[in-house]
Amino acid sequence: MSRKILKITLKKMGDCMRPFKPNIVSEVFKERLGNRFLNSLKTISNNIREYENDIQRSVQILNIMIEKRIGSSAKLSTLKSNLIDINNTTMYLTTKNLNINTKVEIIKFCQDAIDNNESSLKTRYSLFVNFITNESDFFKSLLDKNGEKTMKMFGQSAEILFKILFDAFFIVQLKAEITMQFSYNFLRLTSRGSYYDNILFSNNEYILNRTKLLDIYYEIMKYYGEGEIWNAIDKYDKQDETYSEVTKLLQGFLQNEEHLNAEKSCWKSCDKYRVTRETGFGPAKCENRGCKGRVLSCQWVGKDVTICPSSVHTSRRYDYLSLDDKKRLGAKIVCPNSQCSVTTHGGFLGIARCDYCLCICEETDALSDRYISLRPVTTNVFNNMVVTGLRIAKKNRIFHLEIQEGKLSKFGEIIGDKKWVKTEHFHITSKNVYNNLDYHTLTYDKRSMEMTNTKLPSGFVVTGVRFQFDKDLIKLRVQGTTYDYFSGRINNKPHWFSNPNEYPRKIPLNNTDIPCRDRLKTPERELRKRAFGDTYVEFTHTDIDKDVAQTTVPFFEVVGVTAEKGPLQGAGIYYKGSEGYGGFVAPLLTGFDFSASVKSISNSILEIV
Repeated sequence: MSRKILKITLKKMGDCMRPFKPNIVSEVFKERLGNRFLNSLKTISNNIREYENDIQRSVQILNIMIEKRIGSSAKLSTLKSNLIDINNTTMYLTTKNLNINTKVEIIKFCQDAIDNNESSLKTRYSLFVNFITNESDFFKSLLDKNGEKTMKMFGQSAEILFKILFDAFFIVQLKAEITMQFSYNFLRLTSRGSYYDNILFSNNEYILNRTKLLDIYYEIMKYYGEGEIWNAIDKYDKQDETYSEVTKLLQGFLQNEEHLNAEKSCWKSCDKYRVTRETGFGPAKCENRGCKGRVLSCQWVGKDVTICPSSVHTSRRYDYLSLDDKKRLGAKIVCPNSQCSVTTHGGFLGIARCDYCLCICEETDALSDRYISLRPVTTNVFNNMVVTGLRIAKKNRIFHLEIQEGKLSKFGEIIGDKKWVKTEHFHITSKNVYNNLDYHTLTYDKRSMEMTNTKLPSGFVVTGVRFQFDKDLIKLRVQGTTYDYFSGRINNKPHWFSNPNEYPRKIPLNNTDIPCRDRLKTPERELRKRAFGDTYVEFTHTDIDKDVAQTTVPFFEVVGVTAEKGPLQGAGIYYKGSEGYGGFVAPLLTGFDFSASVKSISNSILEIV
């Protein structure tokens, strides 16, 4: 710990040594070492005290896991027992209500702590570290196999529960080491032995144990996704409450061949019309919308087609199409509206046959919600506000990013209430609002979105987000600001970061149905699978056979994702879905890496000897 940090911390924090009579403990250390050891011990102990609630929360989590039989009850009970015993023993140095009145009692406490018997702090601490470092597979299977169960039970993903547990493990390790260092030094200074070799051995053991814990922490966090926070699953799907749709980006459209070429001829087959436009507008029977944009990828579906038109109040054209071979394109439902039929007919002079073609229509109209806001959304860094949550919202046909913010204090604590920041929702027709500047328009050629997580460098916290269209991809950029962990202040000069990956992998969306229909298939289905790594998706239409290509997928998940505690160190967008369905695009967060700060505090333990 630097002298500057030590000075600031000592100034702002109280005396953690109050359990011991000042005239005993202080006199012993002052007489032999001056104030250096005692002041350093006070500083570190006070820093650790900020994490005390993490230990209680971890015990509560372990109790629930044991009660609900999540994982091995025997191993969980052993872990909980060691955690509680070590923490209770080390409370000798931090609890204000202890009544240790004599030098003899302090000496006895120190001797008990470093004894080699089974009940000593030294022995239990060693068993505790060995248990954790030898059980990486247990921790992985504990939460991985029970992912959906833990999500429903705790409202947190497996990686966040693991992080909460390990925060407590780190703190208990530090408290145990401080207690033993105190014990060795107090006994040495009261002429109960030299303990010089013991102190050196304890230091080396501490470095080794800390390295073991950090290694296992990073191994499992990498396994779970490096502290990522995301909504695993919703209890239900409801439009504009849990999800929102891009509408009519690319949509199935039935039209006769004679209206797909300027000559109004029927000499070609449907599949020859790869890119064209309607000419001499003649809307297909049963609907009067037509297609005022590009007509793409046509195909022949049959001589006779029975159409079940959708309600005029929806963005769909058809609920389903029934073909002459009794095949149905779309949902197997009773048509809620009047059906009608179209059939192949003779063209000019009856020489050529004019078929009906099912094509993909790309048009921009009042029913097409295809706009992505490019405006940045940031916190008030001058008031020490940081991002604590992220969601996507559709307003005025535009998809916006919205942030939750909270006021950051020292040691990563968010003080006061968190609140969602009011975002300016504009219209694409508003004055001084421009395409490619204020918003991006999804088109057939520009409809890809990057699925990646941008993690900020160590020492930065998230203070803003924005979408940016770059190199044919819509990307999420993250604003980061440096943060002083001990003073609690953030810098007022933020920087923008993005993922440097140049070659993301495309997520194939083939033969997809409407995303929400996966619930109809299996009510108690597995989690919607999440795609990991640097990827991207192209917004496209659903499968012709399953949905007549009427729906744009994937959907946007509009449920906010928030960090339970502390600031964020990253943000991103990811894709999740069940096989054969269009899936969802949703926000992703990376929690603040408290292990780096714990490591900083633990380094300072070595300075007190």
